[in-house]
Amino acid sequence: MSTAPPSPADDVIGLVAREIQIAENERRAISRQALADLIHRGTGMPHSDAVRLVDRYCDEHAPSVPHYLQEEFAIPYMKVLAILVAVVSIAVFYYSVVVYRSGKPNHYWLVAGTLLLGVACLFWVKSLELWAARKNKVV
Repeated sequence: MSTAPPSPADDVIGLVAREIQIAENERRAISRQALADLIHRGTGMPHSDAVRLVDRYCDEHAPSVPHYLQEEFAIPYMKVLAILVAVVSIAVFYYSVVVYRSGKPNHYWLVAGTLLLGVACLFWVKSLELWAARKNKVV
C-alpha cells in the first residue's frame, strides 16, 4: 500500500480551510481577497492563480466568505484630499507671483501656500500610514 504525499494544491486548500476556520473561531471577518493574498505571500503562487483557487474553494465549501471587505475596497479619500489641497496651494503660489508682479507684498500668500502644501503632505503621509495599518491587519 503506497501513500502518495499530499500535492501542493491540497496543502494550499488546507491552508485556506484553516484560515477560514480560525477567522470563524476568532469572530473576525475574512475575505477571499485576503485569503488569496495570504496564499500569494505564503507559497509564492501567482496572485491570479491564488484568486482562482480561493474562489473555487469558497464557491464549493464556504459560500458565505465575501470577495472583499469594506476596508479593502475603500476609496483613498486622504490621497484625493492631498492632491486637491496641493493643487490649491499651487494656485495660491501662482497668485502670490501675480501679486508680486503688481508691486504689492506677497509674503502672506507665500505663507498660505506653504501651509497648504504642508497640509497636503500631511494628508499624503497619513494615507500611507492608514494603508500600511490596513495591510498589516488583513491577515
